[in-house]
Amino acid sequence: MKAWMQAVLRLALSLILAIAKGIVATLDWLVDVTERLMVLGIACVVTYLAWHLLRGPVDHSVESTLHMLSDNWKAVLLLLIPLFYRAAKIFLGKLKKLGPLETEPQEKRETAEGVGE
Repeated sequence: MKAWMQAVLRLALSLILAIAKGIVATLDWLVDVTERLMVLGIACVVTYLAWHLLRGPVDHSVESTLHMLSDNWKAVLLLLIPLFYRAAKIFLGKLKKLGPLETEPQEKRETAEGVGE
């Protein structure tokens, strides 16, 4: 009876882990799609504003949009930080792997060089 219960528990745990991996994969996909949609939306807004600014006199809608962005620059910054966080993290991770940057903590370098003794 004990072996039977262990088998059932192992099966249940494996199912839970499989479901969790599926949920994580779905959430990763959702984050990727959301990031791309944010980039697309920001690109559309910038293109729209640039087109209207280069076209001639500023319309009331463009003026109100620029005024709103000027007043709410902190909210725009809060949107841009998560947008570029993942890209910056990946970039910095690749820089650390290149080698010219030292990734060891200061104490380890000092003891390895003999300075910390």
